[in-house]
Amino acid sequence: MPANANAVVMVENTESHDGEVLINKIPSAQENIRKKANDIASGDTLISKGTRLHAEHLMLLSSQGNSKVAVFRKLRVGVVATGSELAAPGEPCKSTQIFESNRVGVSSILSNENVELIDFGIVEDDEASLRKLFIEASERVDVMVSSGGVSVGDADYVKDIIAELGTIDFWKVAVKPGKPFALGKINNTLFCGLPGNPVSSFVTAKLLVVPVIKKMQGQVQPHEPFFVNASITTPLKRRAGRRDFQRATMVRNNQGEWEVTPFKSQSSGVMTSITSANCLMVVHEDISELKVGDTVPVIPLHF
Repeated sequence: MPANANAVVMVENTESHDGEVLINKIPSAQENIRKKANDIASGDTLISKGTRLHAEHLMLLSSQGNSKVAVFRKLRVGVVATGSELAAPGEPCKSTQIFESNRVGVSSILSNENVELIDFGIVEDDEASLRKLFIEASERVDVMVSSGGVSVGDADYVKDIIAELGTIDFWKVAVKPGKPFALGKINNTLFCGLPGNPVSSFVTAKLLVVPVIKKMQGQVQPHEPFFVNASITTPLKRRAGRRDFQRATMVRNNQGEWEVTPFKSQSSGVMTSITSANCLMVVHEDISELKVGDTVPVIPLHF
């Protein structure tokens, strides 16, 4: 500001003729003046440690002349599917096989978290092959995410091999779908064992693995998924004991309030129920019955 000036006139309120400026609107004192520290003062924290950097954060840093900032290293995350019954999409599929789908879904979910993904492909239900895989993974990645092989079948070797090479911190979670989820560690590599059923793998990747990734990236904000409350449109009875994440559709009624309708079939092998759903309706573990109009928490699928 020039000395003794106390206002700024917008160019839209002026006219210029022969080197002279005509002011069409007299400003008031302090008009159009931004004082020092009206946004940021000396000593203020620009961005707190543990913040996930988005476009707005990068713009703020640049506006203060910062071209570099210390960040957490990008996590290396491995993804593998286990099972002799699996065939890769695009390759021949035997009559005793099904096409494998979990890797592409889990990879897509985790790619939104800005990690470096390493695809370890499909590994048959063979102890030697699985042991070799997990030893290699423990040397290459920070987190290893597998699907299949963590249940109680005769060929489910994954959990036992992780326990042999490292530790299993827990196995089985009181959720539906996704009960056989396992968490363990080999050396400094965290192991997340997802169930083999596609829906279970999808749900546990979003609800259990993503928060782990965020925590390891140093994010300090709450990692709870985004919830809204909705009124259920149909009665529901079930066996209590596990927290149930039911596939459902949510819509706004004429009053602008959310209503949710769960699908009749909640089979963990029906992947079309995920593509048809737009949310997960949460039924808490102590609830065995819901009546029409009862309020339930709902997680939009694209939170």
